[in-house]
Amino acid sequence: MQNEIDFIRKLEKYIRKHRLFMPKSRILVGFSGGPDSTALLTALYHLRTKYQFHLLAVHINYHLRGKESEMEESAVKKFCFARNIAILVNHYKPKGKKVNENNLREYRFNWFDELVRLYKIDTIALGHNQSDQAETVLYRLLRGSLLTGLGGIKPQSGNIVHPLLSFSRDEITAFLEKENIPWCEDVSNQQNEFTRNKLRNVAFPWITENINPRAVEKISAIAPFLQEADDILSNSAMMRMRHVMEENNDDEYHLKISELLKIRPLMRFYIYRHLYSEITGSKKDFYQSNFEIIEKSLKPQGNRKIQLPHGVILLKEYDHLRVMKHGNQEAGKVEAAREIPSLRTRFTYDGWRISMKKLKQLPESRDLFVDKNIAYLDFDKLVWPLVVRHREPGDQFVPFGMKHNKKLKDFFIDLKVPVQERAIALVFTDQENIFWVGNQRIDQRYAVSKETSSILMVKIEKIHQRKSRPAERMKRR
Repeated sequence: MQNEIDFIRKLEKYIRKHRLFMPKSRILVGFSGGPDSTALLTALYHLRTKYQFHLLAVHINYHLRGKESEMEESAVKKFCFARNIAILVNHYKPKGKKVNENNLREYRFNWFDELVRLYKIDTIALGHNQSDQAETVLYRLLRGSLLTGLGGIKPQSGNIVHPLLSFSRDEITAFLEKENIPWCEDVSNQQNEFTRNKLRNVAFPWITENINPRAVEKISAIAPFLQEADDILSNSAMMRMRHVMEENNDDEYHLKISELLKIRPLMRFYIYRHLYSEITGSKKDFYQSNFEIIEKSLKPQGNRKIQLPHGVILLKEYDHLRVMKHGNQEAGKVEAAREIPSLRTRFTYDGWRISMKKLKQLPESRDLFVDKNIAYLDFDKLVWPLVVRHREPGDQFVPFGMKHNKKLKDFFIDLKVPVQERAIALVFTDQENIFWVGNQRIDQRYAVSKETSSILMVKIEKIHQRKSRPAERMKRR
């Protein structure tokens, strides 16, 4: 009886500490019939009246072990019927001779998500214990995960909670024995076909016997500290990300490589991982190997293209790094040229807002020519109507400060303008010449001089919905 009380009290304390459930929560409990899920459902059943929990047990019969699978289904039904706990059973038989654990997991969580919507579930509770935590930390270390992966299983991740992470397998079985509740042992857990089983059945027994008998406890105890360190470093990286981010819009991010290289590699890892998760919606499948591939591409001269898992593309162009979803780099359709017959106060063209204003004199500002989004031109030298368009083969102009024509292509190459930016750069012409390459330079022939009596000011602004800063998005999650 005392063991039962201690177990429940310890669980309650863990639930309150991590705020896993709210009173009156609708809880879906993954119930395999094994000792962990049986202990979890039993403990929540004891607490249901105190906290007014609504419990729904769910079980999937994969039909992988013949009669044993049928016996497990019968056992979980009997357990729930005896306690008036609602239970749903799903029958799913995977195709093929070889079982893929990832496919089973994907099917399981897709079904959970469906039930969450259908039954308005607040929380999904799973029975991972201290041993599972230790195995996860060691498994991810061996796979090359950095600090994020080494944090192991979190007490709460979205609407999924793991209330038994602080419990050892001995505590769980002792609790069930005191409750006089039988459980099902999955004999496949003793087979070493899967990597996890090898860790459980081979690696950890050897470690506990030869290195530290409390290895499972010690390794699992490290996980919460690594999770906290991961959060701190992630937030710090998001603060630094402001200084390297040039632009972000529509699942595409532009970073300045020279600024990236000024910060520590660990911070760069978090920045890459954050952008990866923003595009894919998941931090999974971003490993140290991916980080190293990106890092190697930054320093050599020239352009590089990197393909990451889940269709994430990185394009390195001179001092710029573009991170995007596969297909974005192919979306190069541009709007046809637009004629401007007379002075227009404001209009839009292919994602840009363009403003025009006629002035009698230049504004009094020392930073007059610093803003490349604004051009000041001799109004009387322009031959109307004007045209705004994108680059065309053979384009050339006389860049401000020079005396002779230069091909626009060579001009872009000299300035190391990324290839993708060249394709969408705005080119302003009158009926005779290019008079301004937006964001870059005006033509020397149209520059304001002492003889200028009227000035045309042209201003361009990129149109896109303002996105919150990376640090703000992290804080809201």
